[in-house]
Amino acid sequence: MRTVESIESEIIDLENQLENVEGREAEVYTRIVGYYRAVKNWNKGKKEEYNQRVCFSDYDRQEEKNTANTDIPEKNTVNDINILNAVKYSYYFRKTCPNCPSVKGYVETLDLSGEHIDVDTAKGLSSASDSQVFGVPTVVFYDDSNNEVFRAHNLKDLKNNVNTNMAFAV
Repeated sequence: MRTVESIESEIIDLENQLENVEGREAEVYTRIVGYYRAVKNWNKGKKEEYNQRVCFSDYDRQEEKNTANTDIPEKNTVNDINILNAVKYSYYFRKTCPNCPSVKGYVETLDLSGEHIDVDTAKGLSSASDSQVFGVPTVVFYDDSNNEVFRAHNLKDLKNNVNTNMAFAV
């Protein structure tokens, strides 16, 4: 039978072992000019550039998503927003875009019909080219005559346009 003293002694021994754990150097690979290469083999300038990079984590994206969702009303109506008579939208996105999910979440709360266009497909790229969309995310709003009303390229632009136009609602 084990005693409290023997368990505490074992814990102290394990803590001492943890203090003396030694690992080995890890080799880090990342993209440089279109291909992956070990960071330790980069020149001085590229190493400095690597040190200045901003890394995004799932935590950052989740925090942005949570922040975005706190500002989004449960459901907006066209009458509440009156986006200069916008009746529909086209939302251009890429699956690998870190900013696209928050924009998508916002436009889906609008009571407007819309289409979501993946620019990684041939049809989506052609549609983006026809609409002169050069970056994602982009949301283009149209009136009932299919004329462009305005476009937004990120959540902040989108919210500013919606809020600005809410001020003009009659």
